[in-house]
Amino acid sequence: MKQLLFVFVGGGFGSVLRFLIGKYLNNVETPIPYGTFTANILGSVLIGIILGLAAKNDALTPNNTLLLATGFWGGVTTFSTF
Repeated sequence: MKQLLFVFVGGGFGSVLRFLIGKYLNNVETPIPYGTFTANILGSVLIGIILGLAAKNDALTPNNTLLLATGFWGGVTTFSTF
């Protein structure tokens, strides 16, 4: 149950960041969604770094990995846009 809370909290904050990135970088007049692109690339790279550190160096606890990789950056990369 504690693990669900980590994913829930991280995902909420990550979704808010995704919304803000999209709000400031997506433009109705431009056909290219730069905000969506930026959020997905940034999130994917940082998920890879976090999981690499967690696997190689044991630098993060499993709960920290859930909070950061699965929750926060997962929320940044998958938040549905309206």
